[in-house]
Amino acid sequence: MLVIKVWCLPKQTEEQLLDVLNRIVEATVLSGHLPTIRGKSDILVLFPQDLMRSGLGEEILVEISSGPFGVRPIYALGQKIGQALLALFPKAHVECHHISRTDNLWSSIE
Repeated sequence: MLVIKVWCLPKQTEEQLLDVLNRIVEATVLSGHLPTIRGKSDILVLFPQDLMRSGLGEEILVEISSGPFGVRPIYALGQKIGQALLALFPKAHVECHHISRTDNLWSSIE
């Protein structure tokens, strides 16, 4: 199963979090990079609570664990998810990481 964790979001209502979730799912499904991912039931998206409120929303970190998928499609997926989140939070620095690698999949700051 594909697991995506989104850290450091600014305070969100349940409705806003559902919008973030839907955009991540849409970016994942429409990217076409993971053909076995067809919808929400194929993805686990987590929004861990941050204990410190200062700076939330300035930097947003996305961690993607690839499950049975190779690195190349996960890199492309990181870009799609990063762009979707940047559209929602245009002032944020968004970074996507593969959970078992140290290099960035995508960053809004080149």
